[in-house]
Amino acid sequence: MMRGATLAILIALSGASTISAETIVLAASLTSGAPLSPPGVVIFPFVGDSEFSGWATITVDASSRTVSYRVTVVNAPSALAGSLHLAPSGTTGPALLNFVRPMSTSIVLNNFGDDVCYSVDAVSFEGTVRAADFVVPSDQVIGSADDIFAAILDGQSYVTVASVTNPGTAITGRVVRKADGVR
Repeated sequence: MMRGATLAILIALSGASTISAETIVLAASLTSGAPLSPPGVVIFPFVGDSEFSGWATITVDASSRTVSYRVTVVNAPSALAGSLHLAPSGTTGPALLNFVRPMSTSIVLNNFGDDVCYSVDAVSFEGTVRAADFVVPSDQVIGSADDIFAAILDGQSYVTVASVTNPGTAITGRVVRKADGVR
């Protein structure tokens, strides 16, 4: 029974659902070092891993002019803040949106080494933001919601989750389109 639940969670997290042509799902692996996964592939933590890490799913819906996000982190410090930033790869940029306050949750992971499922404590940020509610600094060359959507879809954004009490403790990941066939 637990295997089926894990598969359902992994499919739900991967965005493997019916998606219209105007809705595009992107993803990011959040780590404290260099990216560990190829573009479009989300790496889930291993059971027993003690590293602060996570993943994000960003959904751009052009018809409703919204961006939805679900960011899940494990082994997190006690107080967290998260945000979506616009910036070309290899650079940093200002926050486009600050995530809502995170909620404690748990997730089910399948440890492929012993094929057993484990419940793991996690923290999750979830929300949907209308294009009109984005925070766009005046020094950016972003002039419209369409520019924002284009920048996100073009890999010009990243997610950061950091400790509120120790900002040096942060994980970051570039938001990219999911690779074809990746579930």
